[in-house]
Amino acid sequence: KLDRLRIIELLPQNRVRVLVSRHFAWRAGGPVQNYIHQKLLREFLGANFSEPQEDFMFHGGSVTQTTLAQLKRVLQNASRECAEIMDRDRSFDGTRSGAAFLLALAMAVQRFCGVSSRLAAAAGRTSRPPPTSNEGSTVCSANAPAAGRRRGLFVLT
Repeated sequence: KLDRLRIIELLPQNRVRVLVSRHFAWRAGGPVQNYIHQKLLREFLGANFSEPQEDFMFHGGSVTQTTLAQLKRVLQNASRECAEIMDRDRSFDGTRSGAAFLLALAMAVQRFCGVSSRLAAAAGRTSRPPPTSNEGSTVCSANAPAAGRRRGLFVLT
């Protein structure tokens, strides 16, 4: 069936060649995105990230729309560059290990309150106490007036 849809090409000795790009975008709210949210992200983020070759970074803060657009461009470029590196690696001989990376950008007003400092502490990535609202990194505050509050931003890389 995939052969008829021109997604793969059947080759001799029960081999296949993928005819579509390895890098694709799925429909928001579609079956692939739903599967990723329900299964893969839960597994991926459940990892300890404790191996020497693994890394986990989580950043949050209040940003303007201009900065949000800039961050989105930077993440898109980083994603493209990482995918190109992985593509080039396919042409090299050697032992391979599975690897995956995730770049995500989420706006947060109330749903991520306090998550940044808790996640950083849980990941062992901080040696200082969580930032105060004076440091500009508090995502939201129950006492802050809604009209004057910037929307929070979280970047997961």
